[in-house]
Amino acid sequence: MAEELDVAPSQGEARSLSEVVDEVARFEGSMQEFLDQLLAIQCHLAAAEAAAIVRSGGSEGPELVAVRPRSGEQPPQWVKRIREEVPTVLQEGAPRNVPLPRGDELYGQGAGNNAVLVPLKANEQVWAVGAYLIPTGDPRVLARSRERLELTTNLLDLYRFRHALRQRSADLERMQGATEVLTAVNERDRMRAAAMAFCNEVATRWGAERVSFGVLEGRYVKLIAMSHTEKIVRKMKLVQDVESAMEECLDQDTEVFHPAPAEASHVSRAAATLANDHGPAAVASFPLREEGEPVGVLTVERDPESPFTQEDLETLRLIGELCTPRLMELHRRDRWIGAKAAAGVRKSLAWLVGPEHTWIKATAVAVLAAVLFLVLAKGPYYATADFTVETVGRRVVAAPFRGFLRSVSVEPGDEVQKGQMLARLDDFSLRMELASARAEVVEYRKKRARAQDEGKTAEAAIAAAQAEKARARVDLLEYRLAHTTLEAPRAGVVLKGDLEDQIGKPVKKGETLFEIGPLDRLRAELKVPEDQIASLEVGDEGQLAAKASPGDYVPFVVKRITPVAKVKDQKNIFTVRVRFRETEGHPWLRPGASGKAKVHVGEASYAWIWTRELVDWLRMKLWI
Repeated sequence: MAEELDVAPSQGEARSLSEVVDEVARFEGSMQEFLDQLLAIQCHLAAAEAAAIVRSGGSEGPELVAVRPRSGEQPPQWVKRIREEVPTVLQEGAPRNVPLPRGDELYGQGAGNNAVLVPLKANEQVWAVGAYLIPTGDPRVLARSRERLELTTNLLDLYRFRHALRQRSADLERMQGATEVLTAVNERDRMRAAAMAFCNEVATRWGAERVSFGVLEGRYVKLIAMSHTEKIVRKMKLVQDVESAMEECLDQDTEVFHPAPAEASHVSRAAATLANDHGPAAVASFPLREEGEPVGVLTVERDPESPFTQEDLETLRLIGELCTPRLMELHRRDRWIGAKAAAGVRKSLAWLVGPEHTWIKATAVAVLAAVLFLVLAKGPYYATADFTVETVGRRVVAAPFRGFLRSVSVEPGDEVQKGQMLARLDDFSLRMELASARAEVVEYRKKRARAQDEGKTAEAAIAAAQAEKARARVDLLEYRLAHTTLEAPRAGVVLKGDLEDQIGKPVKKGETLFEIGPLDRLRAELKVPEDQIASLEVGDEGQLAAKASPGDYVPFVVKRITPVAKVKDQKNIFTVRVRFRETEGHPWLRPGASGKAKVHVGEASYAWIWTRELVDWLRMKLWI
């Protein structure tokens, strides 16, 4: 056998492998049947005496999934010997050979049997291990066998793919059939026509002898339509038996089958009567629900030689769920107006005075009381707006000349006194220029003196002019040196001037470096939306609270309303300036603080206060 496996496969073997792959590709049996066939194919290709598929069994150890040849309930002895290697192959995902000595080998001779363990993958995950008993110790034969086994493991993925494809095709076919039935129902505008189409479509597509549809009216089920039956006579024994079977299904609120499965717990006496007296037939009744409540029944009778399959039952359930809303809508619409009104009043009164839904009714009474309170009771109406605290009379400290920032002594938020140093500009280059300018003054004066001694009047005048020019430059540099220190022009708080990152960088003449505002002259600016500005007047009072201290309220009085709107965040707002009635005892009251302000503008009902914005919006929309 080792020699046969060692040589290249012949043309006949290649054709056999092709036929085997084609057979597996068309296999449509169960997973267990497929695994048994796969083991048979692999044993043939790898010349294995036996094979098994083992997967991890958790704490109880590896679990035997399939084995060839079958050996009863207990796994073969050679499988027990390789069980310890299974977890390693499952974890590593790589094949390996496990020697299995027979016991008759000579000393120093290799094992006569070897188990080739190959990981089996599904969706790129190792789920089991294929073990194959090869009756040889030749490494070349084992390598050739393992190569063939690894090639055939992909057949498992092929089977899974085809199985999933068949399942999806069956689901699509089931959905298509249900959709076509729903289409036939939707094409009708009257209840009886739609119900007849419903029954006829189900009977035709699923080979049923009779399909009936009934609706719950009061405590009883009324038969609405029966397949291939134009007129229903209620005194007919068939109609009465069908309605009894439907009521039996609806009373139990579950599906009823006859003949009933062995594990069924439902009662099917009426279904048995219908099947025996008007059959023989296999009967299946399905409760139809709308919003979770049973409203009707679908009863299907079929030849007992063609019982309902699981796929048939799932499709009929799906059809019932899809078609019930449309059928019940037509049923309610087709009733005469008196019946509609009576049903509505009856339902409302039953719900209102009945003993059920006590908490819901109590809640409704509470809601009604709350609505009356909101409509009749009045409360204070406030116009709300965002605000920002600002200071009046702020002063700007600008760079007196071009230079470099040497140091900064304050930061935004610091309180300063008048004359306190804020920052210093670099004066090294100014001092160097001043020394040079002074030297030029001395030099030009000496030139003027020599020219006068020599009688050179023109040269003396030129030197005198140059000396004056140099002196003017000295005065300018001295002025700049005197102003390299920037001081606070007044007492207050630094509003702007975060220049720590600007030290060593140049500043331009006139560039604003600091803004200082007084703490004793504060006001607030309200950003009032345009839909509330009409309610405000100068002199209105209110309160504001900052985000930094929500529980601390500061009273104010409206001082000025700006008549021109500004656009902010694509909305029109009006600026309203207010004056604080008190500022002591509010440490957060500093320039830049922000929050919410409320202006008291009068009394109004709570319903109007809470719905004003919505009502105004609706009025604008309806007017446009």
